[in-house]
Amino acid sequence: MVAKLYRGKGLSKVMAVEVDLDVIRQLASIGCSYDEIGARFGLTGPQFKKRKDKDEQIREAYIEGMSEGKISIRRAMHHKAVDKLDFPAMRWLAMNRLDQREYKARDAEPEVQKVGSLRSLIERSLGKKSEDPDDDDA
Repeated sequence: MVAKLYRGKGLSKVMAVEVDLDVIRQLASIGCSYDEIGARFGLTGPQFKKRKDKDEQIREAYIEGMSEGKISIRRAMHHKAVDKLDFPAMRWLAMNRLDQREYKARDAEPEVQKVGSLRSLIERSLGKKSEDPDDDDA
């Protein structure tokens, strides 16, 4: 399908540019920027964005392409995580799809009381006085 874009400033410089909506869809699916898509049709990035915002056909082709690109990325990540058992991919999916989060050890550490050496701990539990020089409680 073909749509028309107009480029140039002023009435004397207005020129119709035909664009193939399938090309816009394909470029958007691989994550091309407005500048890159516009350059394909002889437009600047802002010119392409302005036309995309005004023309429903161009906007729909762009949105469909972006959606196809996201689906491709998700499919590849899922394949890598589930079929290939790749741990970083699994972690990424868990954090992004299952809302799991990583907590740093310092955030999860409970307060630890100093108990001295194992010998002094055993002696205290048996009711004996510790002779351990490392034991501060003796």
